[in-house]
Amino acid sequence: MKDLLMKITQEKISRAQYQQYLDREICFSAEGMRFSVKNIAREYLLRIIPSHAHGENSYEMHYIISGQGWIKTRFGIYEARSGTLFLMGPGEEHAQLSKSDDPMEYCCIYFHLEELLLDIPKGSLADCFLKTTGWIGQDYYGMNRLLQNLFHELTEKRPGYMTGAESILSQIFVNFVRNYYGTGTDNQKSAAEIVGHPMLSPDNSRAFVVEKAFLYDFADLTLESLSERIGLSPRQTQRFLRENYGRKFQELRTKARMSAAEMLLVYTNCSITWIAQSVGYTTAEYFATNFRYFYGKSPRDYRKEKCKSK
Repeated sequence: MKDLLMKITQEKISRAQYQQYLDREICFSAEGMRFSVKNIAREYLLRIIPSHAHGENSYEMHYIISGQGWIKTRFGIYEARSGTLFLMGPGEEHAQLSKSDDPMEYCCIYFHLEELLLDIPKGSLADCFLKTTGWIGQDYYGMNRLLQNLFHELTEKRPGYMTGAESILSQIFVNFVRNYYGTGTDNQKSAAEIVGHPMLSPDNSRAFVVEKAFLYDFADLTLESLSERIGLSPRQTQRFLRENYGRKFQELRTKARMSAAEMLLVYTNCSITWIAQSVGYTTAEYFATNFRYFYGKSPRDYRKEKCKSK
């Protein structure tokens, strides 16, 4: 990752700031489904995105605008390039890393399924969407143009921009589903398994804050700081994490740190000491102890083994 920051151009550095386009929630509908959009963001990926998953009825659409990198999922590791699309739904673990000489610029849209008709016709848009909890492929339906129009609406904020944004989001959703229609796998959930599940409670806003914290701030995140962000006491926060993610705070933070470290070990030549510090450990020795406990091998042995098999 050190060489990543050194090799990108000054122009890219000036544009590398994380851009968040929403200052309030947007809702859109499509064929019996109603969604609330919690976040629309765009950035150059100059950091590791550790393995993470979203909660019940939570989804994230990703589109690679430019650059190259890797996407790690439970189905394998995929090379990403301009035009790559991927959707990650409830429980789908995924991680991302840019190539050092051509970092990815990408957009992500994080949204929740709020309402769903119980009678879903087979082959409908809703049926196709609900059958797919994870998918990666290339865009054939002009996603980049739609996203640029969405960014323009949300940046300019001209009269009627919210209505315009909702319309564009609906079309983005339709085109996304059309891209992967007919590419289902045996591992994907069927609509029948999802229909009838309770919709998200008002805690879905807290869930977004929690997921964002472990995604961006895993290196120095504390239980106290997370509790403050979501407006709960540390004890209530632990309960919230167990009920929604099945793990305690320490387990979630360790998982994020180890995922980031694993990607850095395999896909960069950074020193183990540097990796340890970058993911939140004060010493390489303490990092190595935790890594061995998590993966069953020392960081050095893990790197040798994975690099041989690449």
